[in-house]
Amino acid sequence: MERVISKNRKREFAYKKLSLAIVLSASMSLGQAADLNADSDKDSIVDVIDNCVKVFNPLQRDTDGDGFGNRCDADFDNNNIVDDRDIKSLLTRFKTDDPDGDLDGNGTVDGADLEIAEAMFKQPPGPSGFGFEPSFVKAPPPALNNQLFELNKERENGDNAAILVSFKGVEGLKSVIPFNFSGRTIALNDLGILPDQERGDGLYSSFFNFDFKSQLRNEEKFISRVEKFGGSTVELFSGRSVVGAAKFEPKNPPTGQKPIELEDGTVLTPFFPAIDFTPLLPMAHNEAKSLMVTHPSVTADFSRTFDPCDVDGDGNLGNVNGAWSFKTLMTNMANTSITGISAQEFTHNWLLNWMSPQTVNGFTVFQRTNMQNFFGGWDGVNASTLDMNNLPFRLLAIVNRIDLASTSSYGQTGQPGEIRFVFGLVDPASPSCTSGNLGSTQAMTVIFEYGDTSSFCTSVKSRANEWIDLSSMAFGTAAFNAALQAITDDVTTANAMPNKPNGSALNQLRTNEIALSFPWQLREFVIDAGSASLVSATIKQTPDPALFRNSSLVTKQFMETNADAISCESHVVPDTFAGNPFLGSHADYGFGTVWTAHPTTTIVPGAGFCTETTASGTPTLEGTVRHKLSLNTCDDCHSGETQTSFTHVKPQSFPTTLSGFLTGITVPDPLGAPVTREFDDLARRGQIMEDLAVKSCKSGVFVPVLMDPVVHFPPIDPVFKVDLPRFNPEVVDFSRVQQRSTFVH
Repeated sequence: MERVISKNRKREFAYKKLSLAIVLSASMSLGQAADLNADSDKDSIVDVIDNCVKVFNPLQRDTDGDGFGNRCDADFDNNNIVDDRDIKSLLTRFKTDDPDGDLDGNGTVDGADLEIAEAMFKQPPGPSGFGFEPSFVKAPPPALNNQLFELNKERENGDNAAILVSFKGVEGLKSVIPFNFSGRTIALNDLGILPDQERGDGLYSSFFNFDFKSQLRNEEKFISRVEKFGGSTVELFSGRSVVGAAKFEPKNPPTGQKPIELEDGTVLTPFFPAIDFTPLLPMAHNEAKSLMVTHPSVTADFSRTFDPCDVDGDGNLGNVNGAWSFKTLMTNMANTSITGISAQEFTHNWLLNWMSPQTVNGFTVFQRTNMQNFFGGWDGVNASTLDMNNLPFRLLAIVNRIDLASTSSYGQTGQPGEIRFVFGLVDPASPSCTSGNLGSTQAMTVIFEYGDTSSFCTSVKSRANEWIDLSSMAFGTAAFNAALQAITDDVTTANAMPNKPNGSALNQLRTNEIALSFPWQLREFVIDAGSASLVSATIKQTPDPALFRNSSLVTKQFMETNADAISCESHVVPDTFAGNPFLGSHADYGFGTVWTAHPTTTIVPGAGFCTETTASGTPTLEGTVRHKLSLNTCDDCHSGETQTSFTHVKPQSFPTTLSGFLTGITVPDPLGAPVTREFDDLARRGQIMEDLAVKSCKSGVFVPVLMDPVVHFPPIDPVFKVDLPRFNPEVVDFSRVQQRSTFVH
C-alpha cells in the first residue's frame, strides 16, 4: 500500500474545512472599554485574555478547565469559594502528581501549593479576564473553519503555535472565547491582540503550544499499522448498526497556503495534519489486545488475579491482593485512609443491597437473599463475618471503552472514556469448585466501570495510543501485562480521582444475573458521597420496564415528543417524565424481551430526524424510534434487539466468549417488521479509537460539527444565533454520536 504521508512533506499537509464548535463563550469581565494592553501581573498575558489577572502565570495552566488558572484557583469543588473542603481536598492529594492540586506547576502537590491555597482561603478563585457562558457547554456554535500554524520561533512562555478560527455568520459571541488545550487555557480573541490581526472581523486567534512532532509520529504509526493489519476497508455505521463498507482512501490535503507575518515579526507557517482530511479511518489494531482483553494470560494471571475455584486449571488460585483481583478493586474503592471505612465493611455494605428491599427513584428493588449463599461464613448482618480473602469472583475481561469519550478542547464539556473490569461469580461451596472445572461458574457478571482520568483531547489521544500499542505486544509476556496494568492502575488505584466520592474513579458498578433468583435482573450501583458506600442507583436510559416497556401510553408520549433525538441516539431518559418517576431502578427481563410501541404511536419527524439505514428493508418512522429507544435500554441491549442471551461477556465459559453484538451478527427485527439490522460493535469502537489516536486535537472528531445532531438537539437554548443548514442525516456518521453518551452499555 502506498504510504499516505511522507516524512519530507510536513509543510504540505492541509486541513479539511471542518466545522468546529466552541463550547465556552466569554464576557470581558474587566469591561469592553478596558485597556487592551494592560498586564497587571507582568506575565506577558494581557489582562483581557489572562486566566489569573493578578498572579504571574505565563503558562496559563488550567487543568480542571474552568477558566481560572491553577495559580489562582484552589476552589477544587467549584462552589466559587476556597473553603475547608478545598483545603481537605488538597491534603488528600499531598505528595502526588495530581495536576489540579499542583497549583504552582512544579510537578507535585506539596507545601508550596498548600501555602497558595491558604492565602486564597475564604476568597473566590481568580479573577480571570473572561467569564463563561454555561449554555455553550451543551449548545456549541459551529465554526466555519479553523487553521493551525507553526511559529518561526518560540515565544517567551514556550508557545510555538497559533490557531485561527472563523465564526463569521454566528451572532452573539463575545470578543474572547476560551478553550482548554491539554490543561491550559487558550483565550481566542477577536480584539486585535496578536496573533489576531483585525478587531471584530469574526476571526478569533490565539497562541498556544502544540506538539508537532507527536502529531506526525502518530500519523506515521497509523500508516504502519494499516500496512501491518491490512486496514483496506472501513465499516460504515448508522448509530450502532452496520450499514455498509467503503474502501479506505486517504484524502490528499490541498497545498499552497502562504505564511502570515505578524506586525511583531512572528511568522505563522501553515501546518496541515494529513489524516484530519480523511473522514473515516479503518481499525488498524488487534481488538483482542486493545479493545476487549479476555486472553487467559491476562484473566488468569496468577500474580494479578484471584479465582477461588481455579477455573483455568493451572493449579494456582492466584494472588488475592493482585492488582486485578476483586478484593483489590473493592479495597481501593473503600479508600479507608480517607473514608474511615474498611474494605470489609465497604464490600459488606454493597452486598446488603440484596438483603433487603431498596427504593430508587420511587421504584422498589426487592431483595434477593440468595446472595448470602455464595459467601461462606458471612451471616448477612455483620461485616466481620465476611471473608475478604475468598470473595467468589473471577476476572473475565478487561474492556476498553474509550469510544464513550466525549472529547473536546473546549473547557469542561467532555466526558472521559471508561475502563471496565468484568467479573463472573463462582460458587466456592460447590463440589465442582475444583481446578479446571466450569461447574462452579454461575450466571452472574459484575462490571466495574471506571471513568478515565481526563477528557482533555491530548489526554484521550495519549490513552488511545497506549491501548493501540498493546497490539504490538505478545500475549503471555510480562511486557504485555505490565503495559496493560499501567493503563488500568490509572483508574483503579485509591485516590485516582480525588474529586469523586471516596476518591475513586468508578462511574458505576453493574450486575447482571439469574444466579440469585428468577428472572434475569440487572442492577446498577454508585458510590454515595454521604455514606461512602455503594448504593443502588437508576439504570440509565431505561424507563421502569415493569410499567413502561409494553405498549405504554407514557412511553408513547416520550417517543413522540423526543422522536428526533431518539432517532439520532442523542436522547437522555430523565428521572421523571409527565410528572411521574420514569427512569427505572432495575430491569427484570427474559430472552427476546423488547420495548414495544403503543399501537397509536405516531411519529412526526422534525428537521433533524435521523433516517435509519438497515442491513435490509426500510423501517417505518415508528419502527426506527421504537428500535432506537429499545436498543439503548439496559435490558434490551442485552436481549431481543441484539439477539443476546443477557450477557455480552459470558460468565460460564473459559476463556470467556463474547456476544454476536460485539463480534458481528445480523438480527431480524424482533417484532417481525421486514427489516434486518447488523451489529459489529467492536469494529465500531475500534474505528472511533483510531480517530481519537491519530487525528489532531483541532479535528472535527473532537468537537460537534455543523451537521452533528447534538448541535441540532441541544438540551438548552443557545445564547448565540446562527443560521444552520437543514439537517441532512445522510452526511452524518452517527457512530461518533456515541462518543457523547456516557450511557451506552
